[in-house]
Amino acid sequence: MNLEVPKYPYEYDFNEILIISWNFFTSNYTQIFKVAFISYFFTNLIIILLPDFDIKGVFTFDFVNIDYIALYIVIIFFLTSVSNIPLIIFIKRSINKDIISIYATFREFYKVIFAHWVANLFTVILFFSMFYLWINSSLKFPRIFIFTFLPVIVLLIYSSFSVLVLANKGISLWDSFKYSFSVVKGRWLKVFMFILIIYVLSALTSVTVGIPYIFLSRNLFTELIFNTIVNVICSFFVILNTVLFINFDDTKLL
Repeated sequence: MNLEVPKYPYEYDFNEILIISWNFFTSNYTQIFKVAFISYFFTNLIIILLPDFDIKGVFTFDFVNIDYIALYIVIIFFLTSVSNIPLIIFIKRSINKDIISIYATFREFYKVIFAHWVANLFTVILFFSMFYLWINSSLKFPRIFIFTFLPVIVLLIYSSFSVLVLANKGISLWDSFKYSFSVVKGRWLKVFMFILIIYVLSALTSVTVGIPYIFLSRNLFTELIFNTIVNVICSFFVILNTVLFINFDDTKLL
């Protein structure tokens, strides 16, 4: 039996990523809770204030309703991506043994967003416009979804680290997409499998933790607080994704 510990950098297997992430999560939970709660609280507030939609419109071909459903999905995707950035900043800085306060975390978040604001705004508009058109067309014409699903998944996996790159590399979002491609290149299937596992575990955790909400009195306050608590608990999976990115970034030239 070979008991020698491989010299870093080397590609972690999923068990190693899980153990490292869990140790970090339990060792820094108080700070993680504060950063995550602040970030997800305001994101959930915006989401709750969005107009509701009737999901039945998808099945009754109510195209007006489908337009809003597509827009709603894009907005959720965008807000979720942005709300993860403060936590990603805190995780990376803490892993590097940098002491960073809550205030400093959100100050750095502000700098990340506005450092290259023209390129960032252009990239956001371009990416989410294309994303909206794809979702909208797929809901209205299922054949489009069938024929484009695989190419879209391929592109999404190649760009899956772009927000993490934006939060940690000091470059624009446009350049972050290109950097993410370089990290994933040559190991697309491995990245796909790891991310799929992370998202499935995150979804199962969200559903399990969300069960008590069924028995609560439903109003804006309880929904806001409960959804935020669920997000805080599921911040563990943001840590998983961040550790995965750091490791793959360190080994992209190996």
